[in-house]
Amino acid sequence: MMEKFSHKEISPKENSSNVFPGNISKLLEGFSSKIKEIVQFRGGSYGELKKEPKGNSPLEIHHMPADSTNELARNDGPAIAMDKCDHRETASCGNSKEAREYRAEQKELISEGKFEKAFEKDVKDIQSKFGDKYDDAINEARQYLNTLKEEQKI
Repeated sequence: MMEKFSHKEISPKENSSNVFPGNISKLLEGFSSKIKEIVQFRGGSYGELKKEPKGNSPLEIHHMPADSTNELARNDGPAIAMDKCDHRETASCGNSKEAREYRAEQKELISEGKFEKAFEKDVKDIQSKFGDKYDDAINEARQYLNTLKEEQKI
């Protein structure tokens, strides 16, 4: 006789260990970290990163700070590669009132000579929403930002 299994939808906020037995839960956690290794998120200049994802890539390039807030050429701005769905959730993305206000705050910081503070505002936003998922990419973008400083471009 076959056992019947009930089907349960898992909400994104629900911990897999509450739904799956121990071994499966550990397997899922391991799978998640393997995906992170495979999809290595990168940081650097927008122009360099834009060369990487081709075709139907699940990634988009996110300027840090927003491109419209500074005088750098579009390809020269610090950026990170992100999952498309995550990019849409960043505070500066889109044309909502909140996104426009966020970009205005970044633009004000930059006009005061605080480019790094505008960058760190994005770092804080991304980490508050996605934890350490993009930390390696952020560190690479920060290294590129330091290069821009050394070259007196910001």
